[in-house]
Amino acid sequence: METLENNTDVTNKKEIDAMKILLKISKKIPFFSILSKDEIEEIITEVKIITYKNKEIIFQEGETTRNYIYYLLKGKLYINRKKQIDARSSVRIATIDKPALFGEMMRLTGEPRSATVESGESNTLVLAFRIKDFKEQTSISKFYKNVIIELSAKIVQMNKKHY
Repeated sequence: METLENNTDVTNKKEIDAMKILLKISKKIPFFSILSKDEIEEIITEVKIITYKNKEIIFQEGETTRNYIYYLLKGKLYINRKKQIDARSSVRIATIDKPALFGEMMRLTGEPRSATVESGESNTLVLAFRIKDFKEQTSISKFYKNVIIELSAKIVQMNKKHY
């Protein structure tokens, strides 16, 4: 991601020409890697790159409004869930510290966000994008296939860690 950092001047939450950056780095992002640039432009309705400060909330558990899928480009994220006994407090269930897809389940299932995600350090860089509604289109199908592969890998990794 050095190219991204050297070629852009990203300020906190300031939108930049994110589609150009997405297209430039798409081959490095697993679920976009098999799509052509035209296919990516066909399925993405909105894209932005956002820089977060330390401990800034990206989305909250139970949220249903911001219908983005996210990809961590740089930095660290904390995944927190509310405690069942005391819903006012939460527990950290995971840390993401490498490029990774997150926030995709709400888009796939329509269910509220299952956890709160916050940045774990200053200058955490996140790609936020929206995709068109699922239709029987070749590029959409490829995209969802790659998302499913990523989700499956996460589930396998969590099972190995917790069981």
